[in-house]
Amino acid sequence: MIKIAISGLGKVGIEFIKILKEKRKESKEKYGIKYKVVAAVGSQWGIVKDEGIELDLLLTGKYGSELIKSTGLAKEEYRGIYGIMRTKADVLIEASPTVIEDGGAALDHLKEAIKKKMDIITLAKGPLVLAFDELMEGCRLNKKSFKFSGTTAAALPTIDIGEGSLAGCEIKSIVGILNGTTNYILSKMMDEERSFETCLQEAIEAGIAEKNHHLDTSGFDTACKILILAKALMGSKKQLGDIIIKGIEDVTLQNVFNAKESNGTIKLIGRAYRLDGDIQIEVAPVELSSEHLLAQVNYKNKGILFDTDLMGEIAAIGGKSDPRGAAAAAFKDLINIYRK
Repeated sequence: MIKIAISGLGKVGIEFIKILKEKRKESKEKYGIKYKVVAAVGSQWGIVKDEGIELDLLLTGKYGSELIKSTGLAKEEYRGIYGIMRTKADVLIEASPTVIEDGGAALDHLKEAIKKKMDIITLAKGPLVLAFDELMEGCRLNKKSFKFSGTTAAALPTIDIGEGSLAGCEIKSIVGILNGTTNYILSKMMDEERSFETCLQEAIEAGIAEKNHHLDTSGFDTACKILILAKALMGSKKQLGDIIIKGIEDVTLQNVFNAKESNGTIKLIGRAYRLDGDIQIEVAPVELSSEHLLAQVNYKNKGILFDTDLMGEIAAIGGKSDPRGAAAAAFKDLINIYRK
């Protein structure tokens, strides 16, 4: 019986709990996995219950600490890191909000999970951007798993391909369309020949872009994701400040017309590549020819292209770009740690 602690009950955390409930029978029959949630913690309240928390109590339509408090099982002394300290869970699912500047509470949670010799599955990018090597080494010394496939492209398999399917290869470069919001905006600009501002506003109204969209449109989110991929799959020691980042705010209609005249398309690309014994990482809008493997990745879809020494070019396209897709990535990590 796998004992699960969940930190962060926002949209992704709740979708993860829904998947746990939906897939309970299949997980046991297909993978030999049985599980229960023994801790659920937020920033203000937490639940620690060794015998397990009834999942329906966490599926009431509320989120975060409000949800945790509404169960009637919550205690303030179990909030955040204090709940992780008190739980006897085998694995931590870290779904707290991403904070890039200092890793936020998620980084403290992961360090505490390492102290307690827990397996770790994280959906928060901030800790990996800031402390990837430290976290990886801590889990390695504990002989515990450290999984983070949901941090780089939600449901699209990226880390999985690099670590598993490309085993034995040197990855020469990684090129990715890793942000569904910016890809949606650029796709509308190309198809409808309308301005960035107009397409952005429509994306906000449709709930595809956040009102506070700067993390996406500035290229910052893509930079975090390609940095994590470069660290995990290419051994990069680069930091976020080393990356040249250009977002899509300055893409004009004239850029769109020029790309269409040359039978191309514009995509926000994160790229990591080997050059003179080093690994260069950059993010920018790029005009791709119609023959490029990523040229047909449109709207909310994402895509990744690996160039390797032994297997040539390998691409993957698609995957849900929403909270359920990210939660599914965490569930996949859970299965891959514990499957019989």
